Amino acid sequence: PPKYSNLMDRAIRLAYQLAFNAAFNAAFETTLRGLGVQQVPKDAYLIALEKMVVHHAETSKNERAMAELKSDALAAATSREYRSPAAFSIINGRDVWLRDFLLRSGSDKLVAGALMHEAAHLAGAPGNLLAEFALEKLGVVSGYRRQ
Repeated sequence: PPKYSNLMDRAIRLAYQLAFNAAFNAAFETTLRGLGVQQVPKDAYLIALEKMVVHHAETSKNERAMAELKSDALAAATSREYRSPAAFSIINGRDVWLRDFLLRSGSDKLVAGALMHEAAHLAGAPGNLLAEFALEKLGVVSGYRRQ
């Protein structure tokens, strides 16, 4: 939505700055390899950012995104401990959906953290629980933790 354009501009700028940070790139590539991604090219993070198409989850007409939102609502309704993800994507894909609650936070660092995290999935990181924990390391290295 247009009301988030300034936030998105700031977050994208922060996310791209990481592409030029040698320590972050090394951690990104090492993390992907540790998660079993077979071919990790040099500049894997920048490549993932370059192919990324960002969508607003709650207004998306994409069937997979709508199914994810329905599944998320069901999980939230059946478990008090469940925490909705701030963003989601398709592994090895190009599409990333940001949730409205993330955008409403107004935090460019949180949005940049979500973009960075989803870039790992676009680069091939699996979406299982072990991978999610491993990807938290990238939030520590980057300084942009995911919500």
